[in-house]
Amino acid sequence: MTAMASPMQPRLVAMPSLALFGFALAMAAALLGPLASSDLVYNRTRFTIWATILLAIPAVASFILAIGRASLGPAWRAWWTAALGAYLVHLWYGFGVMFAGDFAATFAAQGTLVAGSNFLLAAVWLASVASAWSALSAPWLHGLATLLFCVSAITSTLLFGRPPSPWFGWALAAGIAAAAIGRLWRRAGGTSVNR
Repeated sequence: MTAMASPMQPRLVAMPSLALFGFALAMAAALLGPLASSDLVYNRTRFTIWATILLAIPAVASFILAIGRASLGPAWRAWWTAALGAYLVHLWYGFGVMFAGDFAATFAAQGTLVAGSNFLLAAVWLASVASAWSALSAPWLHGLATLLFCVSAITSTLLFGRPPSPWFGWALAAGIAAAAIGRLWRRAGGTSVNR
């Protein structure tokens, strides 16, 4: 079943099945890419967060374009869910494998701010996706999850990341800027979703 693209989303990005294909492709690259590296677990942790960021860009852009104007729709939900799936794989490698599921070791190595924000983001994002797939309307929850994700992704890649991590942070920042400009452009031109 394919969803119709709203006037706020390009048709190709609006196809929910594309998010599933993107997830499969991103996970294949993230899990197979590090096979030749000397530190498989560490590099899978890095590669899966890069995949998460790339998968989240369409969802974040759709959120910025639609919030307060139109329903978020199936394309947003599909990309947001795919990105969460990638983030959970990232947490599996970064917490479950690297630290053997040991909260104390994770907090000792990463610090309270980083480890705590990772777990907080996972909980809020899970709640956001669960409400998106249910009949609940929770734009505030989606907004909070999107804000936490964007702040976490941009600060970890642009402020603290080693190359090529900043490239992914800049890609997310560009997606945010493009969506914000698109939203302002539509407002200035008087274009409305309800037309």
